[in-house]
Amino acid sequence: MLFEFFADRYERRATALTTNLPFAQWPQVFGDEMMTVALLDRLTHRSHVLMFNGESYRVRESRRRAGRPGAPAEGGHDDT
Repeated sequence: MLFEFFADRYERRATALTTNLPFAQWPQVFGDEMMTVALLDRLTHRSHVLMFNGESYRVRESRRRAGRPGAPAEGGHDDT
């Protein structure tokens, strides 16, 4: 179904997709290498692939909160 969704949107609509898996691991997740290659072909054609390295901001925030309970997030505010 995922392939059909993206195939239908191919060159018709903009689509944003996020993942923490490199493309090389996608066939393991989807189980069908040929279908995964076709999906990646459509997703990456005329696209901008942005790759970020580093610690997850969610993990960083959890660690920060654990060290200072109740402190507002950086750049944020405390709603209490």
